[in-house]
Amino acid sequence: MVDLFDRPHGDFLEEIKAAYSLGHGVYDERLERALSDVLADQLGRVEMSIRNSTEKHVRDAVRPAPMTSLRDVEAGVPFWPDLCDNRLLTFVQKTKD
Repeated sequence: MVDLFDRPHGDFLEEIKAAYSLGHGVYDERLERALSDVLADQLGRVEMSIRNSTEKHVRDAVRPAPMTSLRDVEAGVPFWPDLCDNRLLTFVQKTKD
């Protein structure tokens, strides 16, 4: 099994930065520095949660838990049809048949 943290910490961080297109002139210099700092901080947190864990599997040790669905992005928004417009309700009822 490959241990990502056995490599020099900077290599993995550089790969993460490349995934965000940092260092390619895409972002304003100040934003790029801020993003780099946040990524380094978060990588450090994840690394510590893995190293200090007693979990058998890495997936269970990672804190915060990685996103597994786009539903994890933000709180859900209630959805319901407009009571004045029966077209959606009619469409839903027809598709159930």
